Amino acid sequence: PRIQGGAMLFLDNVSDIDWSGGPWGRGYLKATAQIDSKAWHFDAHFMNDPVMCGNLILDGCYQAIAVYMASLGFTLNSDNCYFEPVHNHSALIQFRRQVTPASKDISFEVFVESSQLEPNPVIYADVLFSVDGQKASHCKRLGLQLTSQPEHESNV
Repeated sequence: PRIQGGAMLFLDNVSDIDWSGGPWGRGYLKATAQIDSKAWHFDAHFMNDPVMCGNLILDGCYQAIAVYMASLGFTLNSDNCYFEPVHNHSALIQFRRQVTPASKDISFEVFVESSQLEPNPVIYADVLFSVDGQKASHCKRLGLQLTSQPEHESNV
């Protein structure tokens, strides 16, 4: 399993992982990225009002949780799996600040609330997203899981 790459990768650096950190003592991760003022997503949202859209910020939050899952070894022996949001689960997401071409950097801080290995590896976490050191979004209880790819029969 892997996270997106290329222009869809929103993490440049993981600066901190603590498996017993965070307010619940269940894990903490901090990842950062530099903002490219010419990035494709600034032209893809509002005409004449370039911002990074919220669904891309949310995708970066899920990428940070996926990196944390990998750091725990959840992806070992999971070659036939992929990351996806937990089905039938709602999360509260609040946006307070925009990412614009003038922004310099973003960060994602993952605070693990709970995790499980069976039947599929799952992590529920709060993610604090910041722009230029200012809190910009809080995602409460995002759920990310590793899901097995269905077996495909060959048509010979």
